[in-house]
Amino acid sequence: MPAPTPRLSALSRLLGPAAHRRRDLLLTLALACSPCFVRAASAVNIEIRTVREEMRFDVREFHVPVGERVRLTFKNDDGLPHNLLICLPREVCAPGATEDNGLEVAQAAWALGGDGPERQWIPRHPRVLVSTSMLEQGRQQTLEFDAPTRPGRYPFLCTFPGHAAMMWGTMHVQTRVDGLKDLHYRILRCGPRLTYPDFDSLRGDVLAEGALPDGLLRADPVTLSEAYAVEFTASLEIPATGDYTFVLAGDRGTQLFIDGHLAVDHQAGHSARALKSGKISLAAGTRRILLRYWHPLGDDPEVSLVWSGPGFDERALSQINLVERKRQNDGDRLLGMQLHPEGGEPVLYRNALADTPKGGFALGFPGGASLSWDPENAGPVTFWAGDFLDVSSHRTSRGAGVVKPAGFAVVRPAQGPTFLVVTDTTAPRPALVRRLGLHLDRSRTPHFRSRVEEVEVEEYFSTRGEMARDTLVLERHLTFLTPSDTPPGLVVRLASRPHLAITADEVILDGKLGLRLVGAVADLRPAHGQDELLVPVLFQNRKASFVVEYRWLSTAAPAHAAAVHAHASP
Repeated sequence: MPAPTPRLSALSRLLGPAAHRRRDLLLTLALACSPCFVRAASAVNIEIRTVREEMRFDVREFHVPVGERVRLTFKNDDGLPHNLLICLPREVCAPGATEDNGLEVAQAAWALGGDGPERQWIPRHPRVLVSTSMLEQGRQQTLEFDAPTRPGRYPFLCTFPGHAAMMWGTMHVQTRVDGLKDLHYRILRCGPRLTYPDFDSLRGDVLAEGALPDGLLRADPVTLSEAYAVEFTASLEIPATGDYTFVLAGDRGTQLFIDGHLAVDHQAGHSARALKSGKISLAAGTRRILLRYWHPLGDDPEVSLVWSGPGFDERALSQINLVERKRQNDGDRLLGMQLHPEGGEPVLYRNALADTPKGGFALGFPGGASLSWDPENAGPVTFWAGDFLDVSSHRTSRGAGVVKPAGFAVVRPAQGPTFLVVTDTTAPRPALVRRLGLHLDRSRTPHFRSRVEEVEVEEYFSTRGEMARDTLVLERHLTFLTPSDTPPGLVVRLASRPHLAITADEVILDGKLGLRLVGAVADLRPAHGQDELLVPVLFQNRKASFVVEYRWLSTAAPAHAAAVHAHASP
């Protein structure tokens, strides 16, 4: 009796058994050897970069034809380390599962813990297709691989802990399809109005016209400061006779005509997130396209046209793809996306945080101490203990709100500027602050650098003790360098009433956190209409440094805090 044929997993069926056995950090060689990948003579060149200090890729999606050679260059322009990993669609390994945009792989990477840095935060997971190493700022890496023969949406993301919440996109693999050709626009003045205009009555008042040589529609081909309407004309090659679906979206009103017939009517007032589709039977050959778009003042100009048909998946005919954007935003509604600092290294996360909505940093340490750091004011804002962050709100949808601390004993000792300038003759004023960026030391701890007035400030954090034994301490290390023999009267603001109470040994912040200084002395003085705890920066040989210790109080802290407040100085 012949030996039974072994069953192949979904990954093996797609990539081939050889590739399945040899998957690891980089699968370029395995993919090239796979029998299900077809080597092409020329390569599709893709470049993806990080956006500095925004924790996102500059490309949210790109298209490659099935089986063709891909040369993808990833460049890291950001101050934080990043990688780029491309995943198989979730349904390949779990038939019928909803696409999660790579979240499953990201969470497997975070679970590596202490092994993460050595493995470049790439997990041994059946959905890993190809990946770069972790790249520091200014570094780049090029991957060469053959696109799968299976059409579909292949998520790409950064798997460094926390980054996948914002750093992700989609590689579309599909048969080669031509786009719009001979694309022209004519912009018409329509004046302020509340309803979709009559384009026939506007044709005599042309504001601008021209061609779009890249063949992609965009709502603002030129910059205008008044309400306008646009007519786009182009030709579209229909590859085969059959049914085609066109999906249209815009921030106010749009219409699509094919060979003079209305294919999609979407002129009623709506947001750009509202999609409307139309299916039409078309014979093979060249068809004339007319798209009308209306842009009233007060809205961001956005228009999206996506089509699909026999033999190919959705393909955008516009610069932005609102169909894909909506799918990305809605495709991974999973509850809970916890970041857990593990393996002896802190986790740095940047996004809109509860107390720094303009894009602050959150820093979590394995021992359970966490903080948020405000780049605008160059200092910490919030301290908490226990769990670090649940970042699912930034993963699940656009504008889902800010990320809040996931732990307990949350303290916000002061709001507003971290640094003040105080002299004998003038009232305290906020110091001028300019961020100089950050760097990671050998322990992957970030050092924040700023220029405050003329003084260069470097700040980093470390921890000691254990939360379980009520000995958890977060240390804030500050170093100051000044080029002047007469530096400004710089002070550091640590806390303000009513968040502080004074005892003989330490300052108590909100009854939850004890504060002590090493190498400096604080003053309680009025500023900005309230008592504030200020630390004068005293230079010797143009240098100054001190440490602020934050100690979480025991579980008996509420009763102790009440006694402290009762005996606090007025």
